[in-house]
Amino acid sequence: MRILFVSEFLPSWNSGAEGSLLSIGNALDGRGHKVTYLWKDTQPGYLPHPRLHDLFEIPARQLERVSAELSKSPQDVVIISQPYSYLVYERLKAAFPRTLFLNRTHGWEDRMSDSWRRLAWRNPGYFQRHLSDLSSTFMSKACERTVKSCHGIITASALCATYIQNHYLPHKTPVSVIPYGVESPLFQQRGDKGSTRLLFVGQYLPRKGSGVLEQILPVTAHQHPGATVTFVVPEHQSSQVETFYRPHFGNRLTILPWMSREKLAAIYAGHDILLFPSFFEGFGKVFLEAMAAGLCVVGFSEGGLPAAAVHPRDALICETGDRHAFRMLLDLALASPALVREIGTRARDTAHRYSWDRHAAATEAFCHSLMFTEVKPAMAS
Repeated sequence: MRILFVSEFLPSWNSGAEGSLLSIGNALDGRGHKVTYLWKDTQPGYLPHPRLHDLFEIPARQLERVSAELSKSPQDVVIISQPYSYLVYERLKAAFPRTLFLNRTHGWEDRMSDSWRRLAWRNPGYFQRHLSDLSSTFMSKACERTVKSCHGIITASALCATYIQNHYLPHKTPVSVIPYGVESPLFQQRGDKGSTRLLFVGQYLPRKGSGVLEQILPVTAHQHPGATVTFVVPEHQSSQVETFYRPHFGNRLTILPWMSREKLAAIYAGHDILLFPSFFEGFGKVFLEAMAAGLCVVGFSEGGLPAAAVHPRDALICETGDRHAFRMLLDLALASPALVREIGTRARDTAHRYSWDRHAAATEAFCHSLMFTEVKPAMAS
């Protein structure tokens, strides 16, 4: 198949969604398909705010760019990674009837809006909340138009799939849950396995559970004086982490900048417990990487974690937003080296089932199933 990936990202192996697209593309290439990419248009928008640009400029720009690409280079499958793509589906399905138009979500935006309202991980002021509500209304309409007009949707998380199926029932658009994979270097052998070396990897944001950690870790630092914690965060967030946690952990705190996957493998191997307090994830590759490295994940039941791991066999998991339960699970792990080792060993075995080739094979199968029902066959010569 000739497959075109369209996104509003710039290529980067070391970022979540961007790196996932590149890994999927490589795996599809390895299966004999021809994958090309249409990355983010770097021309600045005319509207004064990035959110306005996303909602009102990107749909038209994507339509123009995808149309031009298909006109010069026909494709069997177009997979677009944002909900702003409804104009592409609405306008180009008829113009290119032998092309399958899919949407890939790295985290369904409507579900994220629902998450912060239910779980209160964002607390905007009065004026900001009204702006957020207005923005969410426009985003919700974009999501619904995307569901209504595309041939099918690929999501890495069953939570996103369930949300889409429950909230847009009349459209009955096919949705396939295809988990992400994990790179082989992460399966390296671990050194001494303890239970007191904590690790957080990701954006230090409310959505990722920064507020949960700020509530729990200071107490943890004093109740478990042997515990250390490492944060791997973007450099612009390191000062915030330094200011908050240094008074509690002292020299037991390590802050590292964002790094390549190869270097990150060594960081995982030097820790025991991954902290995964995310309120919302499209999948959350970090937990799967940590499982592959033999860590015990302590996390909320979010993203792909509840489907990939069984509590307490493969990870220690509690209901999303339950801070008390998260703290109890963390205390249990810190006090139980044998349990941490056992969970980490089983987690490593479980993670072996998740590969990028498996993801590519499932993507291939989903495309083939839809081509028989959604796309017009080529005319006989």
